[in-house]
Amino acid sequence: MSESFNWQQDFCTSIENLGINYALKKQNECLIVCTEFVNVVLLDLDLEKLNFRFEENTLQTVYLWQDIWHSRKEQVLSRMQSFAGLNKKIHGRKTKLQLINQKQAADFLNKNHLQSNARAKYKCGLMLDNELIAVATFNMRPMNIREGYQSAELIRFANKNGCSVVGGFSKLLQFFIKTYQPNDVMSYVDNDWSRGNSYLKIGFKHVSDKDAAELWVDTISNERYFLHRIPKAIKQQFEGQDELNFEDFLIQNHFKKVFNTGSSKYILYL
Repeated sequence: MSESFNWQQDFCTSIENLGINYALKKQNECLIVCTEFVNVVLLDLDLEKLNFRFEENTLQTVYLWQDIWHSRKEQVLSRMQSFAGLNKKIHGRKTKLQLINQKQAADFLNKNHLQSNARAKYKCGLMLDNELIAVATFNMRPMNIREGYQSAELIRFANKNGCSVVGGFSKLLQFFIKTYQPNDVMSYVDNDWSRGNSYLKIGFKHVSDKDAAELWVDTISNERYFLHRIPKAIKQQFEGQDELNFEDFLIQNHFKKVFNTGSSKYILYL
């Protein structure tokens, strides 16, 4: 039995255990898991190019890579539960707003966000019974629009795995806006996993799209990197030889090139 079949079967069995029914289809050698709520295209690391968009019906399509399943299984299943409406719902009005520190944010996002933690200066969370159940992080920078203009960027937002805080995203966003008073808030949406609907519902405007980006996966650790962010130790090993170019060196050192389906930029003008 191939490793490819193993991880795809594991995904199907896992969502079936959650009570999610599905049907399987194939397109361009890719397996597509079709549920009542979302279509999931399963992508092997050996895939060299994704030359189609699965748009058989009006449901959202997400693109799940083999390495993401291996490294972020709990987070993927939480997203699937959310799509299916199976998450535990908590009303935002029952939660307490709180500024949190770097460790609190990093620990929470590494456990509950599909893309784990990312550096951010401003961090806030929602507490319920002394437990952190949602986190949003932001940066802010001046813009040459007019004197004193400050643009904020939402870096990460996540609920606790298995939970959906109703109104939680809006509550955290409004808390940040009231506290730090930016002139706008922008964010990028990963098109592999979102259509940006949660942004549009609270007043963000879709302003632009980015093409698919190449990333490199360490097939031992399942960590993903943009080419310019490959770990320093790997770069030093590359510089210690003169036989291979950088990409060929990465391939010979258990890295594989993958790609996403692009991203979309949204802005909330204040």
